[in-house]
Amino acid sequence: MCRSFCRPERGSDVRQTAFANLHIFTYSRRPGTPAAEMPEQVSGDTAQRRYRQLKEIACASHRKFLLANTGRTLPVIFERIDWDGFARGWSDNYIEIRRPAGDVPLDRIVPVRISPEDFTGSQEILS
Repeated sequence: MCRSFCRPERGSDVRQTAFANLHIFTYSRRPGTPAAEMPEQVSGDTAQRRYRQLKEIACASHRKFLLANTGRTLPVIFERIDWDGFARGWSDNYIEIRRPAGDVPLDRIVPVRISPEDFTGSQEILS
């Protein structure tokens, strides 16, 4: 799967799919594993370049997903209050949400109308 999917020309497939989240890692050869003996290994520089390209695509895809959910009402469970006074929780489609701690109950699923200010790291994500 990865030999074909991870090729640079596949980036357009990732863009079109608009993943909510992508777990990206750079392959590193591990002695004794079948993958270590596979032909057509790419260089470390190539692997890092591909990682950076896919990371940019993943960030744009995540941003698009968050913006598509803005204005929707989603079930959210707030699980903790952080040092900054915000409750942190997760929607049913795995968006991390933050709200002022006094505005939401903890450990209960509550409907939340999603706004851009709710996104953890919203300044970086939405800029």
